[in-house]
Amino acid sequence: MSKKCEIRKFMLEERAKLSNKYVMESGILLLNKLSEFNFVEKYKIIFIYVSMKNEVSTIETINFLIENNITVCVPKIFDKDIMQAVKIRNPEKDLCSGKFGTYEPKSDDKKDIINGNDIELAIVPGVAFDRSGNRIGFGSGYYDKYFSKISKKIFKAGVCYNFQLLDSIPFDENDVKMDEIITV
Repeated sequence: MSKKCEIRKFMLEERAKLSNKYVMESGILLLNKLSEFNFVEKYKIIFIYVSMKNEVSTIETINFLIENNITVCVPKIFDKDIMQAVKIRNPEKDLCSGKFGTYEPKSDDKKDIINGNDIELAIVPGVAFDRSGNRIGFGSGYYDKYFSKISKKIFKAGVCYNFQLLDSIPFDENDVKMDEIITV
């Protein structure tokens, strides 16, 4: 088993132990930390993951952004395993269970796809991060492939619990670094 796989397995086991209460509270902590960056004033198009499996909760942030007239787009996996950023307006109405048990937009309407080069801020999940901005995800490479095809100007913020931030993790040449790591 590779070092990346070992870290992924360990972190997922640790994350699975978190209480529902702690996971729910993480969403408020994330929103508060993002607010410290004045992200509503700085960014008008934000790409954000929809939390699952004890990830840091994003629903509070998504609702806050929509209420503040920010364009919110979330990942959706289309044919040929291509991830796109799709605009949502109401998480309760617009999301359904998708590939891998993730929540993604119901719509297959191509008009809701946001051009990746228009995104200003990406809030990215991860299983582990390091202090240099490296990230270990679930191993499918969707985010790395997506970010490698769009503007390098997008500010990428990885989000995790404190225990998921390590001093260093293995990385490959195809891995896309985060600009900031936000821990809760």
